Amino acid sequence: MRFFIRILIQHNVQPMETELHKISLGAGNCNLTKGDGLVLVESGALPKADEFLMALKKLHINPKDISLIFLTHGHWDHIAGISEIKKVTGAKTIYPYHGESFSYRIFEAELATL
Repeated sequence: MRFFIRILIQHNVQPMETELHKISLGAGNCNLTKGDGLVLVESGALPKADEFLMALKKLHINPKDISLIFLTHGHWDHIAGISEIKKVTGAKTIYPYHGESFSYRIFEAELATL
């Protein structure tokens, strides 16, 4: 948790009152925090942009209003949906780990194509 807080401070994210919305995407989830801005934590296990967009529509959220995607670690069930979600949101992505797993190496290669 301290590491997560340090990352937020480095990126000038200030404390705020927030709503938390769980978005189910296959075997994994992503969580959308809504406060002064919109931050997505994780990207789900599967590239399911259509389901992601439907969930946002139900919440009356424009995907382009999501400014940041925070990935906590490189396991496939947390990062596999990143390429499609990044394409539909255009959000900046923070991934505070480096080379920890095979999944991460696939993820790095995928990010390089965006």
